[in-house]
Amino acid sequence: MEYTIKQYSYGCLGHTIEWIQGKNDLSPEKMGYYQYRQMPDILKRAWSTDFSK
Repeated sequence: MEYTIKQYSYGCLGHTIEWIQGKNDLSPEKMGYYQYRQMPDILKRAWSTDFSK
């Protein structure tokens, strides 16, 4: 699980840096869509958890 999270996170960071540098022309919405779509299920569950309760 830790490897999967790190692999996704490092890849996501690399893609985000390229996006900020203008190396791709994805809209912010598309960038977010693709990053969420590729997110491991464990992170999707954490993302959707309301920790404020």
